[in-house]
Amino acid sequence: MLPVRRLNGNVHLLSLTIAASETILRHLIDQRVSVIVIEAFGAARVPDWWVPVIKEAVQKGIYIVMASRSIHGYTHDSYGFAGSYHELEQIGVIFADGLSAAKARI
Repeated sequence: MLPVRRLNGNVHLLSLTIAASETILRHLIDQRVSVIVIEAFGAARVPDWWVPVIKEAVQKGIYIVMASRSIHGYTHDSYGFAGSYHELEQIGVIFADGLSAAKARI
């Protein structure tokens, strides 16, 4: 259990789909939201064109939390290609481990 003093309503959830545009992610960054939870593919993978945008968000102080969209999915490092766990970890992304995206958002 995590100690919680207050809830932050400025937390947003994006669900990734095949060939998804990063437009909404860019909009949230421009709005200077606090946290963006991304419900990603498999063990927390994103399309390679999302990586620079995620990096920009982290550099601007926005927390990016990566969750798996698989029902019993865990975030872990299986591969080393662009947009994989390993690259996102180097950027400073936070991983939800076994939490669903909805739970991670809370």
